[in-house]
Amino acid sequence: MYQYDFDDKLKHSKSLEVVRNAIRILKKHFLGCSVAEVGSKEKDILGADYIINAPNSKKLYVDEKTRERGCSIYWKENQPELAPEIWSVMPGGKFNVPKNKSKVGWTLDDNKITDLILHTFHKQDTLKYYILPFDLYKNVFKRNLKLWKSKYKVATQISNYNNIYWQSQCVFIPAIVIINAIEEMRECQNEIPEFLK
Repeated sequence: MYQYDFDDKLKHSKSLEVVRNAIRILKKHFLGCSVAEVGSKEKDILGADYIINAPNSKKLYVDEKTRERGCSIYWKENQPELAPEIWSVMPGGKFNVPKNKSKVGWTLDDNKITDLILHTFHKQDTLKYYILPFDLYKNVFKRNLKLWKSKYKVATQISNYNNIYWQSQCVFIPAIVIINAIEEMRECQNEIPEFLK
C-alpha cells in the first residue's frame, strides 16, 4: 500500500515550478484574464488554488491536481491517467476511522466552489494537461463510479499529517475516458456552461 506525507504532497503542489506552470497554462487559455494563486488555506480546502479574473469582473475558481514525476510508468498504451478521489478520509480501514470523521474525495464533494479542474503532470511524464468543467466532471464520476471501480485500478494510500494517520482512495482512469464521458453528457444536455463558450 502506498504511503505519503500530506505535507510533502502539499509542498509539491505549491512549489514555484508547479504554480508558475499552472498560471502559464491558464493565461494561455483565458486570454485577457488575469490569473492569481489563491494562497488562502480556506479557499484551498474549498477547491480553489487559482482565481481567473475576467474583464467583466466574473471570477472562476480553479483546483489544480498535479501528479508527481514517474506516474507515467503505470499508464497503459502511454495514455495519461487522472486520479479522481473517492475518499479523502476513508471510513473504517486500517485506522478504523469512524463514519462521522470520514470525508468524500474532492471529485464527489458538493461543497467545493470549484469551476474548473486543471490536471497537470511532471514534464518528464507528459506535456499534456487537461482543463475540465468541475460540475460535469463530478456528475460523470458519480454516474460511472461503480463501473470505473470495477474496470480500473483503485488505490488506497496511507496519509499522515502531524502524526495523524488516515487512508484516502482514488481510481486511476485514462483521461480520454473521463473526457469522452463529459462530452457525451454535454451532448445530452445540449447546453454548454457560459464560461466554456
